[in-house]
Amino acid sequence: MKTINQILIVLIICTCACGNRNKKVPESLPINESAENLIVDSTSGAYFNKGKENEYLKNYDEAIVYYTKCINLDNDNLDAYFRRGFSKSKLGDKTSAIDDYNYIIDYTGTSVLHYPDLATVYNNKAYCLVNLGDYDTALPLVNKALELNSHHWYIWDTRGELHYHKGLYKKCIDDMTKAISLNKYGNSYYYRGLAKNKLNGKASGYDDLHEAAAFGSEEAKNAIKKFYDETFYLNRIIANFFKYRDEDRLFEGSKGYGFLDMQDSDTLLIFNFDNKTVKKVKREPDKKNEPDIVFFKETTITGDFNGDGRKDTLKTDRMNIVFSDKTIPKLEVVGDCLEHSIKNLGDLDGDGRDEIGIIPCIHGSGVFYSVYSLKNNKWVKMIELSLTRDMLPAGIVPVEKDPEQEGVFYTRSPVEDTPVCCTSYVVEKTIKVKL
Repeated sequence: MKTINQILIVLIICTCACGNRNKKVPESLPINESAENLIVDSTSGAYFNKGKENEYLKNYDEAIVYYTKCINLDNDNLDAYFRRGFSKSKLGDKTSAIDDYNYIIDYTGTSVLHYPDLATVYNNKAYCLVNLGDYDTALPLVNKALELNSHHWYIWDTRGELHYHKGLYKKCIDDMTKAISLNKYGNSYYYRGLAKNKLNGKASGYDDLHEAAAFGSEEAKNAIKKFYDETFYLNRIIANFFKYRDEDRLFEGSKGYGFLDMQDSDTLLIFNFDNKTVKKVKREPDKKNEPDIVFFKETTITGDFNGDGRKDTLKTDRMNIVFSDKTIPKLEVVGDCLEHSIKNLGDLDGDGRDEIGIIPCIHGSGVFYSVYSLKNNKWVKMIELSLTRDMLPAGIVPVEKDPEQEGVFYTRSPVEDTPVCCTSYVVEKTIKVKL
């Protein structure tokens, strides 16, 4: 009869030898020694786990060492063959990787491949052949992979890249479109962009190459530099002008529209209405720009905004209100832009300072009217009213000073739940400020 200790030893040995083939290795386990010097359990499962650990850390050389030790002890471990082939491929040894994939494909024993599936094995072998330039041998393999499983995006990606190299650009586009529908990946956008360029001219592939570059593809970034010069880039902006006009980055000026350069946030692109051209101008917020270009539609209003008894002038661009008296702080308006409706409301609260009424950007159906007052040299929002869109065109003034009573003013806004289209629900309120 075996003792309890003997039974425990048998169980531990069985677990190490048989049960760890797919055990997840802790991702944070440190590696401080080379693969040859590390002392591990002399079992195939332990070697396999060490291989996975090093593969995760991209130590592919050491991963191959451990997978090989695992295979030497367990020649039927198909998972080890697959992972070793993958690691070899990552190191550029495509031919040797193909040998490992062939072992799995030709295997007739009783062991099974736990992860991934056989379709991926065919795909990986085909992709190695694509990298080696053997497209004719690779094609039936990737077709076989799709027969086994057509839901893996990367198999469509492999065949799409193969079609591109064979000059079958329409087929490349179709396969990459399918791959992208399953999973968005930079390589798929890259080759689809190249194929579109070949079929329909370089303008057609720009969006895909730009998308691939956003995924970090250096090949795509280099392709953009190669195919698209400054003239193309500016002509593209002109062609898409009305698209940009509907976006928030557009600035309106007297001679055209300006918007931020997609590739350089310190540059403004100015679209000129008259000659339909675009010019690039460096943004210099603290300097006056070229006199023939007006970037922003300005509104100029005068008033005594700090109570010193002198008339000050305010000017607006789309984001700020600035004053001729530099001791008055600029008024930054939340909403990133200003509409044309900015008004000096006069001294509403009787403190000797004029208040400013503004409408920030109109979003959707809602309109907000805000009143600002300078208090202790800081701009304070006194009032914010929610309006209907047709109140202003109908001549309804949201905030108005009583011309005869100091410290008295009126606000007009719709009652709660008023339909956004209707002015008949507007209610007037009288506000008296304690002086």
